[in-house]
Order: sequence, then structure tokens, then C-alpha cells
Amino acid sequence: MKRFAWATDIHLDFVEPKEMYAFMESIKAQQADALFITGDIANASDVKTLLPQLQEKIGIPIYFVLGNHDYYGGSIAGVRAWAGETTDGSPNLRWLPECGVVVLDEHVALVGVDGWGDGRLGNWQKSNVLLNDWDSIQDFRQINALHDRQARLKKLRQLGMAEALHLKDTLVQALSRDYGQVVVLTHVPPWKAATWHEGEHSEDDWLPWFSCAEVGQTIIMETNKFPGARVTVLCGHTHGGGHSKINSQIDAYTGEAHYYMPTVQGFFDIENGVLSSLQERIET
Repeated sequence: MKRFAWATDIHLDFVEPKEMYAFMESIKAQQADALFITGDIANASDVKTLLPQLQEKIGIPIYFVLGNHDYYGGSIAGVRAWAGETTDGSPNLRWLPECGVVVLDEHVALVGVDGWGDGRLGNWQKSNVLLNDWDSIQDFRQINALHDRQARLKKLRQLGMAEALHLKDTLVQALSRDYGQVVVLTHVPPWKAATWHEGEHSEDDWLPWFSCAEVGQTIIMETNKFPGARVTVLCGHTHGGGHSKINSQIDAYTGEAHYYMPTVQGFFDIENGVLSSLQERIET
């Protein structure tokens, strides 16, 4: 049997040593073979040191995607360049967009993309939500200074489309190779049904920034071409937890998260070629 732990929105740059120790011990206690992280690991500067430190301490491979907070204080291209270089140079730190299809088992594969709130769901025109992203990520800072909402939306939709195209390639590869089950890691929920916050789905003013519709459409369209396949999507971003049955083939799990208290959401087992459902959440 193989076991995989999952965490999201751990924000290690906010974490004190006591909480970090408890987080690492909760991973070790499950004797996991690897850790999945679905973004918001730290800020652009700290992620470069804290993620390698975490991997060294827990002693197992980490498969990760990046979240919006991972770009704070930096640029999208700059942080992704670091993630790609790290993946090329380390067998134990694996940024999934750089990895293609990862084989977890003869019948189970892993793929992933970062994802972006692409403004396609909800009502962006009436939304008064102002994200820290607009000032904290270099790619948006100049747009924000110009107060150009259309330019911001255009940038977000370009990012969402690029994520969807990248995921399409790797997801189709995995499904066409007859992996009956595929795990997809992404930071931003791909559907409204997965935008959990305090037990509810995001309202229309938050939904444009809390969902990546292009990725969601891609997952549904490509999975439909393989009727026997099962896809499990793991995401975060909203800091609310929940399980959504998207259709008969696709399950989405969104991880609950709290600043200063990184938590293992739970774990998946693979036994006899079958991926289990998410096991109960582990409290640190």
C-alpha cells in the first residue's frame, strides 16, 4: 500500500517553530510516501528556503503547485523559474507543471497546474473585492496603479487559459495511457461547487477571484472522453473545506486552512491499484 498526505495554504512564512514542528510530526505520523501541497506555501522570497527545509525535515518527496501568495513580493515568471530549476535539480521537490504525468501506481497518475482566479464565474463587473494580489505581485502592480479593471481581467483570463491548456496536455496524456484514476492538484477551485468558505459556496462578488473556470471546463471535457476514468481534484485558496461531487467521474476536495496553523487535510491510500477517498482530516 502507498499513502499520500495532502496539505494546502500552509503559509509557512507566518508559522512559529512550535506549529511547524506539530505540522511535520502530523505528516510523519501517517508514514506517508509523499506529500501533496496545493499552493500558498509562503511568499516569493521565503518559499525558496522554507519548502526545501520542510522536505528535508519530513524526508519524503513533495509534489506541489504554486498559489497566488507564493508570488507575493516577486513576479510570476521569477517564482516559476525557481520552481522549475528546483524540480530539475531535486528528485524530492517536484513542481507539477514541470513534471508532466507522475506515476503513483500502475493504475493511478498525478498531474497539476497552479490555477488563477480567471474572472469567468460570478460578476466581476460589480465586484468590489480588492485582493492583496493586485499590489503584492509585480505582474499586477502596474495595472493596479492605473486602476484599469479591464486590463486586470484580461491578464487573469490569459493566465487561466494558459493553465487550462497546460493541464489539457498532461491530463489527456494520463487518461490516454489507461490510468484509470488521475489526481489533479491545483490551487484555485475549478468550479463554484468547490469554492467552499464557512460551509457555503462563494458569492458572485468573490467568485471571479476564487475560481478558475477554464481549468474546470477542461477537466470535465477531457474526462468525458474517457468514460471509465475517475478524476480526483485537490485544491485550496478559499480557506474553506468541503467535498463536491462534480459528476459521476469527478470529485473535488477543497482544503480548509488557517493562518499560523498549517494542517494536513488528510491522506489517500493506493491499494491493489485503487485510490481511496480522502481519509479523515488530521488535526495538528
